[in-house]
Amino acid sequence: MFFAVLIPFFAFIPCSGQGLTGKWNRVSGKKFYTEEYSKSLGKSSADISTDTDGEEIVEFRNDHSYISTLTIQGIPPIKLKGTWSISGDQLFLKMDPKQENPLYNPKSNVDQPTNTFIVSANKLTLTAIPPDNNPLKKNMKIEKLEENFVRL
Repeated sequence: MFFAVLIPFFAFIPCSGQGLTGKWNRVSGKKFYTEEYSKSLGKSSADISTDTDGEEIVEFRNDHSYISTLTIQGIPPIKLKGTWSISGDQLFLKMDPKQENPLYNPKSNVDQPTNTFIVSANKLTLTAIPPDNNPLKKNMKIEKLEENFVRL
C-alpha cells in the first residue's frame, strides 16, 4: 500500500530511463517511523513484505507512462496510472487526474517526497522521505520508506 500512496510523488536517483523501463515486483523493504511514533511503538522500523503489505507490481513504459498495481488480500487491487520523467538525478511520477478508483485521484495540496532510486542489473531500490503533509508521514507516521524490486 505504500507505493500506492507514494507513487504519485516519486522522484528518484541516477539511472537512464532505459534502465528503469519494464515491470518491477516488490520483494522486500523497510518502513522507518517518525521519532514520536517510534517511541509509542517501541520500535523504529518494520519490514515490508508481500504477506504484510501486499504484492506490488510497477511498470515503467517506454512511452513514459506507468501503471502501479497493489494487491492486498481481501480488498480489490489498487491500480494507479500516470506519466514519468527524468530531470538530472530525479525521476518524477505524475498521476493521471482521474484514476480507476476516484479515491486515489491525486490531491493538489500534498507535497512530493524527496526520493532516490538505484537500478543495478535486475534490481531496483527506492528510498522515499515524505514531507510533513504527505499521507505517508501525516497518516502512516513513516519518516522514510525503502523498497526493493526485481525486474520481471
